Amino acid sequence: MGIASELIDLVEYIASKIDIPPIAWVYIPEPRPDPHKAAEFGAVVLEDGSTGFFYAWLGESQQEMPRRFKQIQFTGSSPLKFVEFFRENDDALRSIGLAMINAISQHFFRITNIELATGIDAMASMAFGTDDHVGMVGYFPSLLKRFATQGIRVSVVERKTHLVASSETVEISLDPAVLAPCNKILCTGATLLNDTLEEILGE
Repeated sequence: MGIASELIDLVEYIASKIDIPPIAWVYIPEPRPDPHKAAEFGAVVLEDGSTGFFYAWLGESQQEMPRRFKQIQFTGSSPLKFVEFFRENDDALRSIGLAMINAISQHFFRITNIELATGIDAMASMAFGTDDHVGMVGYFPSLLKRFATQGIRVSVVERKTHLVASSETVEISLDPAVLAPCNKILCTGATLLNDTLEEILGE
């Protein structure tokens, strides 16, 4: 069973035990990635305020999302109607499906008063030194600069062909195999959207 099926089965099980609020509104941006801007996100908001987000900068695969979904009546509908989108081989559909799953999950955590463990920082408190070979799933310019100033070798897996490059300390590749020699790996959550997480974990 894949990760998408596991997540969908979990939220459907949750929905069999509790009432899930209908959708209050959905925000679907027109993704226009810009290296000089912060990332952009879309959102699904349920009537109780529970909110699920999705990353909106995957590239061409998410273009024209507002037009594509304009005719869908989200408001007033159950988010369960749309979680199956997460199984599709389409980044735009998967984005909406994952946002629905995230919103249902937040509703569940709210009504059950479950407090999730929080990390100290986004890198799980990992320390990095010149002896490390860091792997990155996804291109993060600010992190690359930080590692470059420390003289740390980095291998990056990306889907965008125009980013492919190689230097003495940095390799940006389309091939996940470049992660094999890395002793520490940072992974973007966007792997859940573009259906690459299982491939990456396999490396």
